[in-house]
Amino acid sequence: MDIWRSIQNQYIDVKCPTCSIHKRVLLKDVILNKTVICPACESKVKLIDKDSSGRKSRQQVISIEDQIKNLFSNL
Repeated sequence: MDIWRSIQNQYIDVKCPTCSIHKRVLLKDVILNKTVICPACESKVKLIDKDSSGRKSRQQVISIEDQIKNLFSNL
């Protein structure tokens, strides 16, 4: 079971601050604060994991996965 891998490989929409076009990026790229290029205006767009919410979510999901594994191992 690797729920986090599935979640981080989901696409989310971000808006270019220069031209306002929407671009799909991987959630893991946001968590890693990567920079992407806008396909319309070619501006560099720095992805920011505001308040480290992506990293916090990762920790919570991994904790839940561990709890589920422990639950089934005790059956």
